[in-house]
Amino acid sequence: MKVAESVYEEMKNFASYAFNKSHAASYAYISYQTAWLKYHYPREYMAALLTSVLGFTEKMVGYITECRAMGINVLPPDVNESRGDFTVAGDSIR
Repeated sequence: MKVAESVYEEMKNFASYAFNKSHAASYAYISYQTAWLKYHYPREYMAALLTSVLGFTEKMVGYITECRAMGINVLPPDVNESRGDFTVAGDSIR
């Protein structure tokens, strides 16, 4: 019985550590990919991010503010050029 309890305690301690470590590693990898995309493809990244929050006005305002801080102009809708989502239009986002 003592051996079983010892094994159980060891598994329990490892499980709490391994679970957190694996999640931290996954989040770090996703954060790295996100940062890489934002740096190398800022207009495409921000257009996709804006599209992902189309129904949330407060988030859109925050992301449009971030675009301005990054030097990316967000153009108004245009009946001839706009699509259903945000897209890159030259050096801007429409």
